[in-house]
Amino acid sequence: MFNRGSLCGLPFLCLSSLMAHPRSLGKMVNMVRIHAYKSGIFQLFDVDRIDLSKMKEYLLSAGFVITHTEHV
Repeated sequence: MFNRGSLCGLPFLCLSSLMAHPRSLGKMVNMVRIHAYKSGIFQLFDVDRIDLSKMKEYLLSAGFVITHTEHV
């Protein structure tokens, strides 16, 4: 349902990952990236727009603090 990318928190790693695998860029359409913290650790979650509300609900119930959401 979703992918967690702890290393993808650094912008240049995300960019280099997309440049290395250009086909993955097409998979990012209609995706939402959620920026969240739990116990001081930053994590990114890439979620399909349809699953966004369920994912936000899950993260909040699991103790995450959502700081930013961006539509990709």
